Amino acid sequence: TLSEEDASRDQAIITNLDHYLELQKPFLDPDLTLARLARKLIVPAKQLSAAINRNKNENVSRYINRHRIEHACRLMGQGKSVTAAMYDSGFNTKSNFNREFLAIKNSPPSKWQALVNKQPSP
Repeated sequence: TLSEEDASRDQAIITNLDHYLELQKPFLDPDLTLARLARKLIVPAKQLSAAINRNKNENVSRYINRHRIEHACRLMGQGKSVTAAMYDSGFNTKSNFNREFLAIKNSPPSKWQALVNKQPSP
């Protein structure tokens, strides 16, 4: 069971993390690591990881990849190709991008893009 103090600390970490991710978009860096993220937030890596696990119910990698996928979706919605959106969102490999996209969006990226960009019929 988490103490009230620990829960409050976790919430402060998540608030700072979300703010940092929104403003600085470090997830666009394909070389982002937990250690670098923790240093930027001035929080021990173990505390950051635990706060994400407890508050977001996913591990750090999935949490960062969720931000990358959302960014890729915005780009694909604007007409960028799947491959361009993948690289511009911080992914290094198509296989990882496809796996994470499917896990988060329940659809392969090309199928998702086709549905989003589909023109309404007259």
